[in-house]
Amino acid sequence: MKNKISNLFFLLKNLFQLNKTIFIVIIIKSLFKIALSFSNILSETYDQEKLYEILKNIDLLDVIEQLPNNIDTYLSKQFSEKGMELSGGQTQKLAIARAVYKNTPIIILDEPTSNLDPLAESEIYDKFLDISKNKIAIFISHRLAISTKMDRIIVFKNGEIIEEGNHNKLMNLNGKYYQMYSKQSENYN
Repeated sequence: MKNKISNLFFLLKNLFQLNKTIFIVIIIKSLFKIALSFSNILSETYDQEKLYEILKNIDLLDVIEQLPNNIDTYLSKQFSEKGMELSGGQTQKLAIARAVYKNTPIIILDEPTSNLDPLAESEIYDKFLDISKNKIAIFISHRLAISTKMDRIIVFKNGEIIEEGNHNKLMNLNGKYYQMYSKQSENYN
C-alpha cells in the first residue's frame, strides 16, 4: 500500500509540473461548468485584469460581461440556477482564452475551432499564432486552412506518419495531404 501511495504522489507531482509546461485545448463541455473565475485556481493565483484583457483580445469579454454574475457566473445550471450555457463557439474561445492565460511554453490544440464560423476561425488562429510565437504549438485538425501557416505538418494514417513537411512541400508530393487539401479547397472554388 505504501508503494502505491508513493507512486500516486510521484504521478501527481509530475502531473502538476507538466501542468506548468503544457496546456491542452480540447473541447469537452463538461470541463467548463465551473465559473470562469475559478477555472485556473489549481495552477496559479487568479489575476482578473489579465483575464479580462485576454477575454477582450479573443472577443469574448462582451459575452462574459452580459452574464448574470459576470466572470463569477457558473457555466452550467448544474451548480447554480443562475448558471448559463455558452455556445459551442464561445466554449472554444473560452478554452483558447484559458490556454493564453495559462501561458505555458507548450500548447496543444485539438480541433480548437471546429465550432467557429470561417471568419471567427481565421481571426482566432491569427491571434493565437501571434500569441504562440515563442512557444511550441501543436495544432491537431482536419480543417486544413490553418496548415498553410504552420512551420511543419505531419500527416498520419492509421497511427503512422505518412507525410511530413511544410504546406508547399506536401502539396508538391501529390500525396494524402495534397488530396485532403485539394478536396477541402473545392468547396471554396
